[in-house]
Amino acid sequence: MNYDNRSRSPLEILYPLPTDGANDESEVDIVAVHGLGSNVDWSWVWKEGGNRVNWLQDSNMLPEKVPMSRIIAYNYDSRWHNDASKTRLELCGEELIHSVSSFRSGASHRPVIFVGHSLGGNVIVDALLYADREAEHRPLLDHIVGLVFLGTPFRGTEWKALLNTLALLMRPFGSHEGIARELSYDEPRLLDKLHYFCRLCNKLSIPVSCFHELYETGYGKWFNLGGAIKGMVVKEASACIPGFDRHALQTDHLKINKYRGPGDRSFLIVSDVISKMCSGAKDIVRRRQSPNPTITDHRYVLRKRPEAENCLRHLFVTDPSEDRNALKRRKGNRASGTCEWILGTKELTAWLHSGRSAGETPQVSNLFWLYGNPGTGKSTMAIFITEELSKYFAATDSKTLAYFFCDSGSTKQNSATAVIRGLLLQLVQQKPQLLDYLLPRYQERGEKLFQSFDALWDIFMAIVGDEASGQKYVVIDALDECDRESQEMLMSQFEEILGSESVSSNLRILITSRPYEEIRAYLDSFMNKNLASFAEGRRDVHRCIEERVDNLAKKRKYPDTVKRQVLEVMAAKAEGTFLWVSLACEELKSVPSKDAVRTLQSIPQGLHALYKGLFDKAISRGDDGANGVRRLLSFVAVSMKPLTLLELSEACQLHQGEDIEDARTRFMEEEVASWRLMIVIQGKYVYLLHKSVRDFLVEPSGGSVDIREAHANLAYRSIDVLIEHFHKNAGKWDLYTDFSRYACRHWPNHARLADCKFNVKDSQAEFFTTTSSPCRNSWLENYQSLYHKWDRHYSLWSIWHVAAGMGIPALVNYLPGLDTQFQEPDNRIRSNSTDGHGRTPIVLAALEGHLNLIPKMLDANWEDITPLGLAAAENYEHGKEFLTLLLNRPGQQIAITEHVLRAAAFYHDTEVMALLLNRRGDQGTITEKVVEVVAKNSRSRVMAWLFNRWGDQVTITERVVEAAAGNVSSEVMALLLDRWGDQFTITEKVVEAAARNISSEVIRLLFDRRGDQFTITERVVEIAARNMSSEVMALLLDRRGDQFTITERVVEIAAWNTGSDVMALLLNRRGNQVTITEKVLEAAAKNPLSGTNIMALLLNQCQEQMPITAKVLEAAAGNNISGKKTMALLLDRQGNQITITENVLEAAAGNVCAGEEIMYGVTS
Repeated sequence: MNYDNRSRSPLEILYPLPTDGANDESEVDIVAVHGLGSNVDWSWVWKEGGNRVNWLQDSNMLPEKVPMSRIIAYNYDSRWHNDASKTRLELCGEELIHSVSSFRSGASHRPVIFVGHSLGGNVIVDALLYADREAEHRPLLDHIVGLVFLGTPFRGTEWKALLNTLALLMRPFGSHEGIARELSYDEPRLLDKLHYFCRLCNKLSIPVSCFHELYETGYGKWFNLGGAIKGMVVKEASACIPGFDRHALQTDHLKINKYRGPGDRSFLIVSDVISKMCSGAKDIVRRRQSPNPTITDHRYVLRKRPEAENCLRHLFVTDPSEDRNALKRRKGNRASGTCEWILGTKELTAWLHSGRSAGETPQVSNLFWLYGNPGTGKSTMAIFITEELSKYFAATDSKTLAYFFCDSGSTKQNSATAVIRGLLLQLVQQKPQLLDYLLPRYQERGEKLFQSFDALWDIFMAIVGDEASGQKYVVIDALDECDRESQEMLMSQFEEILGSESVSSNLRILITSRPYEEIRAYLDSFMNKNLASFAEGRRDVHRCIEERVDNLAKKRKYPDTVKRQVLEVMAAKAEGTFLWVSLACEELKSVPSKDAVRTLQSIPQGLHALYKGLFDKAISRGDDGANGVRRLLSFVAVSMKPLTLLELSEACQLHQGEDIEDARTRFMEEEVASWRLMIVIQGKYVYLLHKSVRDFLVEPSGGSVDIREAHANLAYRSIDVLIEHFHKNAGKWDLYTDFSRYACRHWPNHARLADCKFNVKDSQAEFFTTTSSPCRNSWLENYQSLYHKWDRHYSLWSIWHVAAGMGIPALVNYLPGLDTQFQEPDNRIRSNSTDGHGRTPIVLAALEGHLNLIPKMLDANWEDITPLGLAAAENYEHGKEFLTLLLNRPGQQIAITEHVLRAAAFYHDTEVMALLLNRRGDQGTITEKVVEVVAKNSRSRVMAWLFNRWGDQVTITERVVEAAAGNVSSEVMALLLDRWGDQFTITEKVVEAAARNISSEVIRLLFDRRGDQFTITERVVEIAARNMSSEVMALLLDRRGDQFTITERVVEIAAWNTGSDVMALLLNRRGNQVTITEKVLEAAAKNPLSGTNIMALLLNQCQEQMPITAKVLEAAAGNNISGKKTMALLLDRQGNQITITENVLEAAAGNVCAGEEIMYGVTS
């Protein structure tokens, strides 16, 4: 480079040239940075004979692909072999940022794409890291919308030794290796930069594309050595970052940035990537500047889809965001600076992006298993990752995060169905359009839908496969804390859908757990990593130690020598376990500085040994000895929910003589403090310090706690409390006392989990009598009120129903011999009595999933097996297992009736139908009603199976076609048209059924295949107006809009629709035909879900002709749900035209939900 080049501007515009037009019209800046030893004038130019092609500048090259861009070349001195500048990569990067920031001062809002060749890519990396460190340059990072790297040696090059040799030989000519000093392969500083660069790209969700060469490069000709110096300059492993997009180019390193012409294969690939980056540039910048916070409640989705209120209420089982916050409070704040490194690891980068693994051996990285031993920070890391990704994804439209924190101590957080329900809840809260996959199934099945893992999994897979809503990222923490069956259910599904080559790139799952072999068996084939194996993780433990010891030293005034010794001892004994550090520091809190080192040295190394020491100390200090210690710890360990101090006091019968609540609370705080950190208080609740404490308690060498016996003891204590409170309060319970509420809810769970350890005590006989028991009946009434499950009719349950419905094996075994033990035989309630739904105990056991009890009940002749087939077929979640059990009973048969087959067709897939027909086909007949159910509720494979297997019994009637028209999927109708289309016509009733369908798939199919056979009647239009989805009405307007008009009746129906989309569509497309009458406004005012939104649409459309009459106002004032908002809207928009009559005030007074607020609004 001569002096003239050095005096040139650092950034030169290649396109558009001044003669091409004003630069102000450009929408994107593209900045190209050349590589080592190159020159801005020829680095991007293909030379062949006298032909020169600059792909960045020539009008038929990149400018033609991205005409609204400004293409800029960075001019810097990268020579190393002669007359070289004494610079280095960091300085080149800093200069690039300063130059770009200054150059763009008049267009700083414009998105930027950087293109780097070879070492130029490393310069870009240094530049971005510098911008991230310097606050004044961070705004530039928010405008970077793409990075393109052409043969960039992120991990260095194996040719570095040759460069060193050549630099030494050419030193007399002014060579200098500074700019290439760090290019040795896997040079530590280079890897550190790569780590921080990945972290930055992950944080900003910057699209990155890496290109690598496929051919060796011959450098020998430069030195008159022919082909003697030839090889791969930058290998794929160095040129490509795991996870980011990678592309192979059929060229060598010298030509990877030069292209022959518009048809050059490499140019087509590179330019296509840049073009795609440009197309989404504005949206990326917009979302970064106006991020949408992660939505964690129902309010947003209900504004969008008010008709989903019941569905969301039944879907809810726990709020994962609240669970995360509660876990974070229990664990305390992480040490400053810890965990952050995970965001730059190659494993997390691979997981976040293209799904390519980080290792040399290919692994599927759309699932990342992060495992570790107890106390090593897995959950803390999961908390950090979910918090950070929530912030990152808020700045992009294409990524959605859902997470779940499993907890073995909570029945709401330890099952497979709970996990999927929690994930589904978060996904539909953030993307309301995904309710389209959930609502149709909910409308078919109701609340039962959420009891079936298989049904939930099908919906989950449909939702994550929805490409329009972008990629779905799922984090599941502590999978090992789910019950064993749930672990296997989840992992087998993960293995099946993520382990195949055809897996959707839409779904990424990160799982944390302990390294149990049963989990490893499923997840070892996926990308996995031991958390303790990260060097940064080990440094985190040292940071934690330093922070904790620093706090101790300040509080206890440690001399420097003591502080240093405590640090050394703790670092030597911690074994990478944060929990051990935390416990050790807690032990030192009350120890004088002179004893700190000695005390620390006496603390056993390892969690188990530490727990043993704490346990032994607790026993020595406790008034009740080992049994009292085990009882309290075991109750905390097995409780269904965290117990409060006062609940624990009553459960363990501690300090019951104290009548003053504050005194009992204080005494219990002191009691817990004496247990030496194995249990802790958070707020008013008592928790085990960590799941590993529970593991210690159940081990023979630990606390020797029998978990089943602990459940039995807690069940006994709960029942005693219930009986005691019943008699104490003259047959009524005060369920708001400390422990009775817990006892009412959970004694059946503890009795079930105790298995054979639970037995009915003589002192509790009145509770378990088979005659009517006032005590038990009172409990059942309160149990029902606590769970708000009025449809269960718990108050009508017999003791047989309690045993079967709540799955208590000991009670099932005990009841048959109870008749002669406690009561008169002629007064007993028979075991085949029914509850309020007509269900017998065996049917109830199957419904609740307690299939293990049914053989015992049948063996004891609890009831006749014959009528149980229908109950089994209606069992959505456990039907197949229940039927198999019944069909395999020797010498007994169930009746296979039409009702049984219809139920099987409604609730199940082909497996249950096949089970019934293959095993007892002589009893079953495929009637028209059975075929209708299949057509209405199943997929095409069920209908096809039915015809293939039992075709001689099947006839396609008009009712069957109507049923298919109501199916949310068009598969069945397509099958009917393909195979039996000549046997039926499309009648008006069929079209009406299709118009009623929430999905427009079927009616679209009918238009396409049989549109000449039917017309659109007024009734069809009315039905479409009633449909909560506007898709059908839109299709009618598009295809047959000239055949009908929008009548007053249609508008009135649309005003009563549970959604506002149909009305919005009609006003937008046929506003000139829509007449707003009093009846229409009255319907909108009465609409409980969408009335306010519809009224606003009507006001916006034609406010001047809106007749807001007294009847309209009465309707709004009497609306219990949306009346308040509708009335406020009317008063705000047309208050001067409204007269509040006595009838309006009477309607408001009768509104039990919002009457007072409406009265205040209309009278103020």
